[in-house]
Amino acid sequence: MPDTELLTWVKNFTQLQAELDNYEATLADITTIDGAAASRAGGGQLVAFQLAQMLPMFAPIMQAHPNPTDGDLETAPGHVLLASRYFLEMTAVAGEDLALNDARTTLKSLAARLHDMAVRWSASGVDPEERAVIAKEAQVTAERVKKLAEAKAK
Repeated sequence: MPDTELLTWVKNFTQLQAELDNYEATLADITTIDGAAASRAGGGQLVAFQLAQMLPMFAPIMQAHPNPTDGDLETAPGHVLLASRYFLEMTAVAGEDLALNDARTTLKSLAARLHDMAVRWSASGVDPEERAVIAKEAQVTAERVKKLAEAKAK
């Protein structure tokens, strides 16, 4: 029986990838409402648009797992691990203030990879080796975010 939570994240990662592809159109729409939006164009704004898409997706995870990136992600449900990995990368990209194309490439590549994992995992269960790799990546990314926050606090 397919894992419905992972299937939901298959759709979510598809939607996040589409938003990455449609950044310029979204920016044009927003600029008609807020003319200053165009002056904020770039990697940070791309992340903000991703965050606006992801928050409603992430809300059910936050309700069930109030601190999804705390603790051992290797034991978290598959969808929590994948979503947390993407959320942490978005945070790191924002903190690193990447240029638009670098931010888009980084997030698009990760979203595609996590999408493909969610497809496989929803059909045949979470692969323990892939889980370990993603959990380690999440841990490394969390450390990056922590260092970025500490540097910006100085």
